[in-house]
Amino acid sequence: MNMSMPDKASARVLMILCVLFNISVFAQRGGGPVGGRDGGSGRSSSDTSSAKTRSESTRRQSPFGTPGKTARTGATALAAAVERANGFAKEGEYDEAIAQYSEVIQRRPDYFDALYGLGWTYNEKKQYSDAVAPLKKAVAVEPQQAKARFELGYSYRYLKNYMDAIASFRAAVAAKPDYAEALYQIGWINNEQERYAEAERELLKALAIRSQYPEAYVEIGYARKKLERYAEAEKAYRQALAQRTDYPAP
Repeated sequence: MNMSMPDKASARVLMILCVLFNISVFAQRGGGPVGGRDGGSGRSSSDTSSAKTRSESTRRQSPFGTPGKTARTGATALAAAVERANGFAKEGEYDEAIAQYSEVIQRRPDYFDALYGLGWTYNEKKQYSDAVAPLKKAVAVEPQQAKARFELGYSYRYLKNYMDAIASFRAAVAAKPDYAEALYQIGWINNEQERYAEAERELLKALAIRSQYPEAYVEIGYARKKLERYAEAEKAYRQALAQRTDYPAP
């Protein structure tokens, strides 16, 4: 492609900004998201460099928030058991949490908070295949709970089942229209699948809901770079840097 002098200058500045974000202008993205609790996105299935490339916001809600309907109407003993499991999960004692959630589910298979907590904890342990079954059951029990649909989408994304991941994230948005994180995830997957214009659209929707979202700006910058809109990509990267100055150095 022949670029004018201003375009070449923008491309050079863009490359510098990409290096600042540890995102190579010339690198090809691979599959899969980044490891870690913040759900950062990466390019390689081994995750050797992914944690440094395109970091995300907190990826999902923890199981420690407002209880589901089954908890509010359930037996006190089971509710207490779920609280103990939540405590284990919060402290990173995942095996203990899994055992406690599983015990509750054995006694009451439709206990939403236990099903969701079990799936969340399996995801936290990176046992994404194990997370799918309890999360699907959680969605069946309380289909209006956006967080369960989001968490299921997160499992699918890590399993690289992008079609089901997008369907789950869209269902989360349908249940909670201001779910910026779900829109972000849809944008991330579209970038991963080289649908850059679609990615930009979804990410702009996320920013319309949550203006302080540097990770979304990074993804928009990536999409625009791939679309060879270098000046606009540079602007997005600069907006990300203005909102967050602690991106890792290369």
